[in-house]
Parts: sequence; C-alpha cells; structure tokens
Amino acid sequence: MDLQRKKNDNRIFALISVLMTAGIMIVYSNHFRNPFHFDDVHTIVSNPAIRSIGNIPQFFVDPTTTSSLPANQVYRPGVTTLNAIDYWIAGGLNPLYFHISIFIAFLLQALFMFLIFRRLLDMSHRHKWNRYFALFAVGWYCYHTAMAETVNYVISRSDGFSTLMVLVSLYVFMFFPKKRKFYLYLIPFIFGFFVKEPALMLIPILGLYVYLFEEKASLTHIFKRKAAPAVWASVKAIFPMTIIGAVLFYISQSIVLESFNLSTLSRFDYLITQPFVIVHYFTTFLYPGWLSADTDWNALGSVADIRLLMGLMFIAGVVILAFRLSRKEQMHPVSFGLLWFLATLVPTSSIIPLSEVLNDHRIYFPFVGLALALSYLIIKWLILDHEDRTQNVKIVLAGATLLLVLHGWGTHERNKIWSSEETLWKDVAEKSPKNGRGLMNYGLTFMRKGEYEEALKYFEKGLIYNPYYSYLYINTAVVKSA
Repeated sequence: MDLQRKKNDNRIFALISVLMTAGIMIVYSNHFRNPFHFDDVHTIVSNPAIRSIGNIPQFFVDPTTTSSLPANQVYRPGVTTLNAIDYWIAGGLNPLYFHISIFIAFLLQALFMFLIFRRLLDMSHRHKWNRYFALFAVGWYCYHTAMAETVNYVISRSDGFSTLMVLVSLYVFMFFPKKRKFYLYLIPFIFGFFVKEPALMLIPILGLYVYLFEEKASLTHIFKRKAAPAVWASVKAIFPMTIIGAVLFYISQSIVLESFNLSTLSRFDYLITQPFVIVHYFTTFLYPGWLSADTDWNALGSVADIRLLMGLMFIAGVVILAFRLSRKEQMHPVSFGLLWFLATLVPTSSIIPLSEVLNDHRIYFPFVGLALALSYLIIKWLILDHEDRTQNVKIVLAGATLLLVLHGWGTHERNKIWSSEETLWKDVAEKSPKNGRGLMNYGLTFMRKGEYEEALKYFEKGLIYNPYYSYLYINTAVVKSA
C-alpha cells in the first residue's frame, strides 16, 4: 500500500510539474517575436563585433566589442559571446533565436531553483510535501510579472544568464560535497561573472549557506565564541571563490575604458536613494502593478527626506527578522532567502552609482531568494503550523493557483507591451510621465509615422523634466524642420 501510495504521489507531482512547465510556455508564448529595444540597439543591432563568432576571443580583452557607443563599453565578454552565438545561429539579426536561447536558460534556471530549494527545505525540516513547497516557490518566481522585462529585453540576458550560472555553481557545491576539492563549482561562477558582475554575490550566499544549513548555526550567535567553528567553516568555503572573484574584478576594472560613463549622479545622492528603492523592489514582489521599462524616479535630494528613513528602517527590519528567525532551524530557508534578497542588491543599490536609480531587471537575481523566503513563510504559517487543519491546505492550494494564474495573465499582457517600440514607450510615458527620455522615445514613434505635431508635443513635455538631455534638442530641431 505504501509503495502504491508513493507511486501515485510521484505521478501527481510529475503531472503538476508538467502542467506548470506548460503554463510557463503558454504565458511566454507571445514574446518570441518581440523586437530588439533600447540598449539592444548599440549592443546587438549596430554592434559589428557580434557578427562573427571568430571574434569571441577578442571579447575577453577588448571592451570596445561590447557596444558601438563608447560611453557604454563596459567589460562583459560573456554576454557579448552569447549574443554572437545567437547571431551566428540565426544567420543575422533575427530576435526569435535570441528569445529562444534566453527562454531555454530561463527554464534551466527554474530546474536548478527547484533542486536547490528542495534540498534547502529538506536540510531544514524534512516533510513529505517539501517538493511541492519548492515547486510553488519556483512557480511564483517564474510566473511573476516582474520577470517579464528580463525575459523580453534581450540585453538583460546578462541578468538572466549570470543568475543561472550562480545557481549552477551553488548546485554543484551543494550536491557534490566530495568533489569540492576539485573546485568545479568555480567554473560556472567565473563565466557568470563575465556575463555580469553581480555574480560576485554568490560569495556571501555560499558563506551563508554553509553557516545556516551545513553548520546549522544561528545568526544571532555569529559574534559569539560558540559560533566560531561555523564561522570558520563558512570562511574556508568561500575563500577560493573570494580570491578568484577579487582577481576577476581587478581584471575587469583595469580593462574598462575611460570613455565608459556609469552615471551622472553623485555617489552620495545615489546611495541615500537606494534604501527606499529597496522598499519599492520588495513591494513589487508583492504587487507588480507599477512596472516600467524606464522609470521617472529621481535621486533623493537630502538626508532629511522621510523616504530615506523609511528605507533604512525597512532594511533594518528585514535583517533583524532574518537573524531572529535563524534561531529555529526550520526557519533557515526564510532567513537565507531574505538575506539573499538584500545581498544581491548590493551591486546596484549601494555606493556604485548607475545611470538610473532603479530598474526592473535588477530584481531578477534578488527575487530568487525572496521567492524562497516568502513562499516558505506562508507555507510555515498556514500549513506546517496547522497540519491538523486540512482546510488550510485547501485554502493555500486555491490561493497558490489563483496567484500563479494572475501573475501568468499579467506576464502575458506585459509581453504585449514589449511587442513594438510604440507599445513599449507608450507604456513608459503612461507609467513614468516625468521621464524625459521615455517621452522622447514615445515621440519618436510618432515622428516615424509623420505625425510631427504629436511628436513635438512629447518632445517639449520631455524638455520640462529633462532640460539638459541633448538628444531631445536634436530631435526637437529635426521634427520642427520636418
């Protein structure tokens, strides 16, 4: 009877897994023909370097191959390699092949997320439903409407593929402990870095994994003598990766050209804005109703701004919650996920100013941890703490299904916004009405159709919010001439 029950359970799980995978494919079925947008133009469309896979070795020594614009020539040879391979397979600039490649990586990421989440749950609290819990967490992430930007926006494959490499590296480290002496887990980490630098955040993630799950220690004891063995085990685990990461970062910084312009914002203004940006990212996971491909957020002008205090209080609250929950081994997945979320935002939400104070594709990597933390927190409160209440299981099942359906519908609709320049920039103009660049780009769609008066209206509106944007003046002159 037990064997038959296990077989039936395996069939049910396999069926649900197949249905969820099919659902992801249906949700994204309308995105494969979406064109190149925005930064895709200078990194792919007008970038001659990707037109021959014979140039791949040059990508790793010459940052000018990354983009046709000197101000955007950052050192990311991995993503340029991926673009060159897709260009070669497609036989030209066919976005379909780029989207297929990106989507396959997305599905692979889902697989590795499931394997890792399942192992983390088993290490914290063995339960017969752990694989279903892990599947729900992965589903919430993959169906989440905020993921649509990274999947649709081709050059954002840098976020997607680097995240995949981080997960592969973590998987190898977790599942093959006896092979760690061969340092095989460093290989995907290295390539992940070459695709995008935030892959370096695997270092604290790995240390946190060892401390919480292998050493089963509490974060509240981290500065106490009894936690010394766990701390030492974590340090030993991350030491090789830290050395490799430091070398890679030094190389990348030494290769970057002086023409590369990361941001016009001051480091201080950018820094004091990020705590509230992190609040925005967190609330976006709960409700992604204000997604915009190009936001109109500006840096805070003063430390007296109440939003800075709100952000700092939120971050402190998340850290305190993660530390307190780590006292119970069963809650380690929540602590791990919350700190994953904060740690992976460090490259984009700290002292390194970027051109925009926030972007939706920056949450792709952090949301992996947040999906684990919030999913398991809900499961713990509604199911594990009340296993005698079968009604709770039905409620959670119905709620989970509704959540995935709503996100799936939102993602499918979001894909439509990326279907053309006009639909994309119309959405930006509506969602971010104070973004001069977004208004200009929407105006350009009218200019291409010969609707000059409508184009001029958006150009002039853009100049109100961005009076120092040279391209706006150029396009205004062009449309007036026309």
